Parts: sequence; C-alpha cells; structure tokens
Amino acid sequence: MGGEVGNGQDLSFWLDPWLLRNPLKEEFPNLFRLEKFKKCKVKEWIVRPVSNSSGKWIWRSEPDSDVELAEWSSLCLLVRSTFLSNRKDGWKWLGTDSAGFSIKAVKSMFNLNKDFSSRFVWEWCRWIPKKCNLFAWRAEQDRIPTREALIRRNIFFEDSCCLLCNMGVESVDHSFTSCGVSTVIWQKIQAWCRTTNLFVFSFRDVLEVHNWVSLEGHKKEVFHGIAILAYWRIWKARNEMVFGGKPFIINEVFSDIRSLGYVCYSNRSKDRSLSWKDWCRFVNM
Repeated sequence: MGGEVGNGQDLSFWLDPWLLRNPLKEEFPNLFRLEKFKKCKVKEWIVRPVSNSSGKWIWRSEPDSDVELAEWSSLCLLVRSTFLSNRKDGWKWLGTDSAGFSIKAVKSMFNLNKDFSSRFVWEWCRWIPKKCNLFAWRAEQDRIPTREALIRRNIFFEDSCCLLCNMGVESVDHSFTSCGVSTVIWQKIQAWCRTTNLFVFSFRDVLEVHNWVSLEGHKKEVFHGIAILAYWRIWKARNEMVFGGKPFIINEVFSDIRSLGYVCYSNRSKDRSLSWKDWCRFVNM
C-alpha cells in the first residue's frame, strides 16, 4: 500500500511510503539520521521552505557532508512536485496485479520475495534445553529483537550499533559472527574443544559448524550443542546488560557456557559418568 497525499495531516513524512514505494527514511537514511522530528507529518514538512539549502528545517546538525547534501538535493526535487489539498490523506494499492487489490494479489506479492531454493534443514540438538534450540531456530530466521530487526518494525534508536562492540549495525549475523566480543568467546571455545580454526560469516554457519570441525563421534554432537548454548548465553548476557545494567564480562560468559554445558550434557545424555575434569579438558566423550 502507498499513501496518497491530501491535506498531509495523517501521513508521516519519513515513516510512511507516500512519495516513493519505500518510506523516505530508507531512501534518505543520512537525512533521516539528522532529522529532529522523525514522526512529523507531510504537512509539517511541506509548509517549511524547501530549497537547495536546508531552509528553516530543524536538524540535529546541518547537512554538510557530500552524501548528506546529495540526499538533500534529491529530496528537494521530489518534494517540489507535491501539493496539498483539502481532502484527507488516503491509501492506494501498489501491487503488481493490474486487477487491483485482492487477497490473491497480496499473496503473490509476498511470494515474489520468498526464497524457495534453500535446502537448509534445522538440526535439533537433543541434549541442550529446548529454549536454546528455539532461540537458535528463531535467530536463524532473523526473528530475535536485534536493533536492526526493531528498526524494521518502526521502533527507532538514535544509535543502531552493536551494544557489545559498538562496531556495525546490531543484526543477527553481526552479533554472533563478526562482533569482536562474540569472536573472543568463540576463540575460547575453539581452544577449549581443541578444534581447528574456523571462520563463520552467518548465523547459519554457526548452526552447521559442528560438521566442519576436526571432531568425531560424540564430540561432534557435543560441539553442536555447545555452539548453540554459547550464542544463547551471549544473547542472554546482552539482554542483562541492556535491561539490568549488568556488565558483559567475557570470562564470566564463557565460564557459564562451560558449566551449563556440563550440567545439561551430564544429565541429558547417555554418558552420565563424565567428570567435570574431563569436561573441562574435553576428553573421554
């Protein structure tokens, strides 16, 4: 659906798709970052002077970089063709079906963006808690509330950077593969489990990494569960930091991964005679 401008009092200038198929916040992200009133309506924006300069519009800081000025110039050209009227704002169907809006047309539009070529099969780990398996399943589908995911749901943050390393947008793949903090924990797990050095680039790689390590038999199954436990514990520690103000301490998180893994494996697997000493040495499994 796309917005049709009338009096400009109902449509959001940045957040609704009205001037283009996508919201202007996606087409002009650098200007949106500077915007002080991100929920302003079309009328509130249009009535202000629009020229090659920023006019009287209130920014957090004036657009001055080449990218910001280029976006400002393009936005001004688009807005010049917009005129307000006395009728109310409305919505229109933007689907590809020439027959107009219908449930069938909506389904067809959604299916255009689906990838049916994937042959990935979710592999459940039996010896770890169900909540950890469910977390990994949701994360693989990009269904956990990272900042990137929340922004897609129109929940805005002034800073979308990763809360652990402050480098890069906090997404599923970044948080668990390229985040500097997660990488250190992963290196500790590799040293503990005595695996070859591995490089993962997506969360799906994490879920399949036990198939690539130089481990055999039960150790491969154990490593599969440890990998899922590790990233569940990283996400839990991240939430404790955000909502409880608890510092994220790498060694503490790693110790929790190892101790929780031992409790789960020694109680849920057939090998219940495994000692804590052997678990810490990752032998006799």
